Amino acid sequence: MPDHYLFKCKTCMSAEIVGPEVEPTRKLTLNAPFDAVPGVQCKTNMWHKGVVYVGTRFFPPKAPPLGPKAAPSGPPLPTVWVMGDAGRYVSQKKYASIPDVAQQALINELEPLLSKPDDRVMLLGASVDRFSDYDDVEDVPIEYDDKAEQWLTVPLVLDRLNRVAASLGNIGLWKPAQIDRNLGDKSAFLTLPAGVDGYKFHLELLNDLVNPRGGHAVAADTFAAAVKKGVALGKANEAADDTRDNSRAYYFYSTRSKRGVTVVLRGTMVLSVYYSNAATQMFAHGVPKPKREARTVA
Repeated sequence: MPDHYLFKCKTCMSAEIVGPEVEPTRKLTLNAPFDAVPGVQCKTNMWHKGVVYVGTRFFPPKAPPLGPKAAPSGPPLPTVWVMGDAGRYVSQKKYASIPDVAQQALINELEPLLSKPDDRVMLLGASVDRFSDYDDVEDVPIEYDDKAEQWLTVPLVLDRLNRVAASLGNIGLWKPAQIDRNLGDKSAFLTLPAGVDGYKFHLELLNDLVNPRGGHAVAADTFAAAVKKGVALGKANEAADDTRDNSRAYYFYSTRSKRGVTVVLRGTMVLSVYYSNAATQMFAHGVPKPKREARTVA
């Protein structure tokens, strides 16, 4: 910003008045009176006429204007009203166990993918309704239940991930992973839990966390307990109940669903978790009490 002329009121000689920018070719005489200068007026009395030139002053340049506010990265995170300690309802995050950044990324990616009424993604467990209530014990055939879910939706994915994350607790980072097996002909990079207790989640398991195949929609606390116990057995190098190639399978028994659950490990990865007939049969035909107690989950 260039220098500006300074003036004072000729009548009261009050505070300096900033005038127009200095013109390099025009020189003013100090204390020269002016009957009027455009844009210059006494600050104390608007009826005072005339000003006196008292010099110039350099004004530092103003800070550049702030740029426009960045557009929000997506819709606000879902919230729910709950009763607070003071007996008043308070708003809190609906999927509080999913980190904000991961949750926003999931919504941004899933909304355009799953919200088109003419281009939906079907639940892979299409013969049973394990998604209408994540903790269902009994499987309801979809063809006999008009209320059963048939299509994958954003709330279903977020709710499943939130319950699993809350039950697992010690989840490490949430990282983008390409989910392209369980979304029909679609593919998406979704921000999902990378693993737990030092073991990584294989892409097969991550696909089943988003849209589980039949038998892979294991209830959240059952899933968490089986995974943690399976990882502990893998770290201890316990003998597996079944081995195939370089994979080891450990069997558990769910008291809620009254059936077996298999956790498959490959190296330091959790490959898959699912309700298993083989595990159910093993516990049905007698297992030593110490092992049954150690392998029992919710």
